[in-house]
Amino acid sequence: MTVHVSNKVTEVTCQNLRKVTASVIIRTFDARVEDMAPQINVLEKVLRKQKKMKLVVIACSVLKYELMKVGLPGIQFEFLDQGLHSTPNKMPLVIQERINQIGEKTDYIMLGYGLCGNGIVGVKAGKQPLVIPKVHDCISLWFGSIEAHRKEHAKASGTYYLTKGWFEEARPPLASFEENTQRFGLEDAKWIANEEFKNYTRIALIDTGAYEIDAYRARAQANADFLGIACEEVKGSLNFFRKMVEGKWAEDDFIILQPGEYVTSEIVLPILESKAGSC
Repeated sequence: MTVHVSNKVTEVTCQNLRKVTASVIIRTFDARVEDMAPQINVLEKVLRKQKKMKLVVIACSVLKYELMKVGLPGIQFEFLDQGLHSTPNKMPLVIQERINQIGEKTDYIMLGYGLCGNGIVGVKAGKQPLVIPKVHDCISLWFGSIEAHRKEHAKASGTYYLTKGWFEEARPPLASFEENTQRFGLEDAKWIANEEFKNYTRIALIDTGAYEIDAYRARAQANADFLGIACEEVKGSLNFFRKMVEGKWAEDDFIILQPGEYVTSEIVLPILESKAGSC
């Protein structure tokens, strides 16, 4: 017996097969998506929270390169003059003025400061919660944690740390000497430099990963040569800065003050001492 299969029948059969195959694929995909629903819901909530959170970062200008490197869309940065550290009585007033100017549409304000010699003590959270890193100063931020800073500190306690931000926004030893020479004359500038930097035994250039380090090696060495001390390059980290802008504010690393609450040294110091001791 001879069976004749027309081209039309073959075409219809192939079409049906494609429909069945597509239907199976769709049902399989739907089943997998349904199985993943809890994870997808969690991810959607996280993304919505990140999208909706409006954060203003008020920070010392020496930290601007690290913060801008990890900055996310929608985050507002305001950098204040590093010279405020020289006037600790004025520093909290300037920070408070900026906090008070932040509008109600902002969800959180992050301070890009450590305790900084009590320079932020007295600052009050305004219309929104105020988030503060639990560190003594910017050096722990550059290393990524208090623990990493402490380990480096143990190698040479008399270390003067340098970064791109410190070169450009502060006064490293050589720049300080040159400025004082113009103001007070060579002999007085030498005396000031000797008194100011006599306890340092090492210059350490921190590679935080926020900029090309090559441009600053020679400048770090020049400062070390001026002081007659060693010069080394050490590895830093952007981890703490990422936590700051991504909202990863674990209790071990940050303090969150509610509106109306004040910064006090009593809040910060016991935690710092229990975690890592004083650097």
